[in-house]
Amino acid sequence: MVLGSDTLKGDDVIHCLKSTHVRLEMPRREDVFMSKAANCSAEHGVLSLRRRCFRFQEAIHARACYGISFRPSPEACNSASSSSGRGPYLQPGLTEVNAPKSRARWRCSARFLEAPRRETPVARSGHLGHSADMPEIWMSQAIKADLGDHAPCDPALPPKAIAHITADRNATAEAPLDLVSFARLQNFFTHSGKSLAPHILWDPFTGAFAQFFPATSRSKALSDAPGGTRTNRAGEVVLQIEALFFPHCRADGLVCAALTDTPCKGWSELNAWIRSWGVPDTWPMGRPTNFVSARSPGVWSSRGGWYAHAHVPENNHVDPGSWPAFVQEQPGEPGGGPADRPEFEPFPGASFFQAGRSSPIIAAMHRRLVAEDCDRYLSSSNIAVWGAGDVRSYTAWQEKLGHSGSAANGIPGKASWDRLRVPNV
Repeated sequence: MVLGSDTLKGDDVIHCLKSTHVRLEMPRREDVFMSKAANCSAEHGVLSLRRRCFRFQEAIHARACYGISFRPSPEACNSASSSSGRGPYLQPGLTEVNAPKSRARWRCSARFLEAPRRETPVARSGHLGHSADMPEIWMSQAIKADLGDHAPCDPALPPKAIAHITADRNATAEAPLDLVSFARLQNFFTHSGKSLAPHILWDPFTGAFAQFFPATSRSKALSDAPGGTRTNRAGEVVLQIEALFFPHCRADGLVCAALTDTPCKGWSELNAWIRSWGVPDTWPMGRPTNFVSARSPGVWSSRGGWYAHAHVPENNHVDPGSWPAFVQEQPGEPGGGPADRPEFEPFPGASFFQAGRSSPIIAAMHRRLVAEDCDRYLSSSNIAVWGAGDVRSYTAWQEKLGHSGSAANGIPGKASWDRLRVPNV
């Protein structure tokens, strides 16, 4: 990637995704500065710049592919410079359009066409950063410990966040152990543990954060088997969080058996930053409540949201065991107050319902089937584990709705699930 100006200034990086022969050029002018981040994406033949104009102090983030070249049209730069007296402001555009005098026009030379420019910048809900249309690639509350080695994620898949715990000691209720220090774990991830580093290390006891990769890069905290899904990259973003925690850890005299027993300081800020990148406040595989794995490649590839490490394909870990509830951004107080949650549990996908799977979603479904007089269970034990009794009872529910034959096979479908109205867990 080449920049045609030696006067660009920035605290962050210029990060180019899928940058095969990408060339980004700007005029050599001392008044082209970076004050707001611009997001330039090129996906499936669509090129757009989400910020109408910018003077740089942070970062231009170029998401580009297939040898695209960007360059401002000279007449546009001259027009903007002469009319405003402040130098060119840069704006996207495939065709020559009449732009306000304070903005210049851009031309794209590439092998494909550009989609029409949005007149209103794209906003991301819950954004805490400087601009409504570009989240912060570096969390402002975090220590920036950039490891370099950035690499793109897959914009064709929905955005995700992955919840981990560091689990660096084996303690018990009878023999709790002191929490490993935040500084020690940060040092581990910046040195010998580079190959395992997440995006964010979070100390739920103090609210401290360290960030090792920008949000737009993959991190390395997941196992990624050859030939399968690229787990660390399987989303528009795949933001990975390591909570500094292990069961029965002791910090300042407080012993915590579960992550949710900690003060969870900083969680509201972390939740809001993740949300600003388009990751929805939902657990497609259910919010973790124990150290039991539940994996569905179909759900993983099709649904955005939060996943426990125990939910990720090609991985054998069972953490985090628990995770704090989502919080909602309030005006003037980011992250203040409980989140608005759907009243009923969203359909988790037919592949979720597999023999032996344990989930609070299944327990909630069990209770609803009993309430709907579709109780075909032989026992009231292990109601959170999917088994033959669930198949029989759900078949009764499907038949109650008027289904028959293969449409009443005991495996939930979205229509019947939505009508069952399983409470959100």
